Amino acid sequence: MLRIKTSGLNKFHLNWLVIFQYAFILCVILNFRSIWLHTDSLASVGRIIKLLMGLSVVGGVIARKKFSSHRMLVCFAVMACLIVYWGIWYLADSLKSGSMITILVQFLAIVVYCLLVEDSVDDTMRKFTNIVLVIAAVSLFFWVFGSLLGRIPSTGSLYTTWTDDGSLKKVRSYYGIYFETQSGTFFGLTVNRILRNTAIFTEAPMASFVFFLAFLYELLMREKLDWKRCVILAAAVISTISTTGVSTLIIAIGLRYVFTRSKTKGGLSLKLFILPMAFVVALVALSFLLEQKLGTSSGSVRVDDFAAGYKAWMDAPLFGNGYGNTASYKQYMSSFRSHNQGFSNSLMQVLAYGGIYLFLPYCIAAFRGLFRLARGRQWIRMAFYVVFIYAFVITICPFQMLTFYLFISMARERKAKGVKKAVDEPQIASVPVQRRVRIKVQ
Repeated sequence: MLRIKTSGLNKFHLNWLVIFQYAFILCVILNFRSIWLHTDSLASVGRIIKLLMGLSVVGGVIARKKFSSHRMLVCFAVMACLIVYWGIWYLADSLKSGSMITILVQFLAIVVYCLLVEDSVDDTMRKFTNIVLVIAAVSLFFWVFGSLLGRIPSTGSLYTTWTDDGSLKKVRSYYGIYFETQSGTFFGLTVNRILRNTAIFTEAPMASFVFFLAFLYELLMREKLDWKRCVILAAAVISTISTTGVSTLIIAIGLRYVFTRSKTKGGLSLKLFILPMAFVVALVALSFLLEQKLGTSSGSVRVDDFAAGYKAWMDAPLFGNGYGNTASYKQYMSSFRSHNQGFSNSLMQVLAYGGIYLFLPYCIAAFRGLFRLARGRQWIRMAFYVVFIYAFVITICPFQMLTFYLFISMARERKAKGVKKAVDEPQIASVPVQRRVRIKVQ
């Protein structure tokens, strides 16, 4: 007699850890100056995002279940050191803004996520690109058929406070998931101004930063290259009409070509032949973009920001002029930009606000990570962070959670043997199939 018994077939359960990880990463993206956080009428959204961030961290820690005592000790030690370091800056700060406490809490949330919740940097960045890919695809659809062709009418509007003087500015909305906040010429090639793809963010540079960061990861660090994903993300970057974004695209594609190994001697010879010509073409393209940028008021403003920020920093080189003290650098801005007094780069804002004391953690994290990657000959990962630092310097994002995460990840980089590989597909839900077969012959 033959008896076959099966058990545990098709049991379905949610992976709560992955859900909490995705929720936290979504909060990080929305924190990167999404328009909902800079609209008085939607102030509750900001509170919801902060609440979701806290719940996702706590939920992620609970869902993780098992921790080594060493990891817990390291997490508490790092948090204690950060609180002390931040506290010294707070005491030395002349303004003592309440926003400094908010930034500290967000920074600590990132630390807990990195040390106790995430699986690896690669896994987090893969989840990040999955979310950004959806945002990019949706924004491209509305940018083409709404902003450019006018086939889809706007469905409403809201007023944002993201302006030079904090006054309200009306912004058109498409179903509350796409917003038209800026316009400009297409890299100087068009006479008329066209609407830029700003997606869900306050301005094009922010959208461009998020899009190109996802593109950079897909192109340089993803094990299996998916050209469809890269094309969507690259198109999203170009649609923002951001010189910084397009220049990083060119640099990233060039790095990808350099680091790709040729499988045959013929391929290597062809690569060595094409490489100089590709370098010249890339150099010409970058020179054109730079010339077009510097020939506009926006380019002149960026150059002036470095000068104004440097002078403000020199007024208080050690501890800075105080967090949020925009007057410290506005007094040194040139008269030609009286209509545009917004700041445009992170480096000088960090130095103007917090001096060398605040700049030091950024510097240590970058040096530590790049040095370790260089020692381990992980040139591709090193290139990823170098391009990020380049974009960070010329984009205003020094205190955003995404920036904090990348600098912390950089500082945690180790030799190649300690790097976990990315997983190709997310595992939000798992379907374990267990078949226990018992055969009895009588």
